[in-house]
Amino acid sequence: MRHIKAIFLVGLLGLLAAAPVAASELIFGAKTGPMMIDVSGIDDPTNIGLMVGYQQGVVLGDLAIEGEFTTSSSDGDLAGSKVSIDTMAVYAALRTAGPIYFKVKGGFLQEDVKIGSNSDSDSGMSY
Repeated sequence: MRHIKAIFLVGLLGLLAAAPVAASELIFGAKTGPMMIDVSGIDDPTNIGLMVGYQQGVVLGDLAIEGEFTTSSSDGDLAGSKVSIDTMAVYAALRTAGPIYFKVKGGFLQEDVKIGSNSDSDSGMSY
């Protein structure tokens, strides 16, 4: 998983290097929040992450390609075992115009969930 993370981060940095210099077209973001796991009795971990993207203005707002990486900053708990989640994703996003906006995005997500000494990975479509 560490190799995949490194490749993903190098790809995000490559996106930055290959994108035009115009700052209005590059987007950066940070995110944090609980990773709500659909398992009874689990105390959800909290993740922090980085998002990098490239947006292009269209008639209705902005169309963007976004890459993001998150990792647990605060472990969750399940019966005394630590719970953590790492995610990597690539999304296509559409944001409406204006200072108050709606955003819709969908793409591909890879996640690695660790509960105690057990871990499992999954990938698929995300929206």
